[in-house]
Amino acid sequence: MSGEVPERLKRDELDAGFFLGDIRDFDAGAGLAVEGREQLFQVKELARLTYRVVGPPFLAGVILGRDWTSLAALPWIGTPYASVHNRLLARLFAELGVRHNVVASVDQEASMVAMVRTGVGLSLSLCRESIALHEQQANGLVIADRVKVDTALSFVCLNARALDPSIAHAFDVIHRVWG
Repeated sequence: MSGEVPERLKRDELDAGFFLGDIRDFDAGAGLAVEGREQLFQVKELARLTYRVVGPPFLAGVILGRDWTSLAALPWIGTPYASVHNRLLARLFAELGVRHNVVASVDQEASMVAMVRTGVGLSLSLCRESIALHEQQANGLVIADRVKVDTALSFVCLNARALDPSIAHAFDVIHRVWG
């Protein structure tokens, strides 16, 4: 899970890794230059991603036209703490002062989508927009039309290790490919 990457970097279990989301959602002090303190992570954004809320067809009348606050009360499929889905939703709902109604928990996006198909609940599974559109066409899932979450896929390492030859080389290659 990409949400485990920052912690594994801090424990020297990884040299670098890919991270989905805002690294500050994982570690409130991470990635921010604070007076008297060096930035903890070196981050290179690779792509922007959009996630959508999807639900079973029978909930179309309940999902369409609704905002985050009204969607929170519906049944949701939850994910582990380190999951990008959990981090994005936790931040979003905390900012709104509401909690979403988690009725089941899984750790794989494919499992979340499968549960939505069977009607177990909604999924910000965080269903990437491309997957949501495919599921809408292939299986009739409903995409909430008033909400979405934008985030990033990034390559990260500890800032203190950014000049290690292999890590610096990886960032150089990424910079050449992604600009």
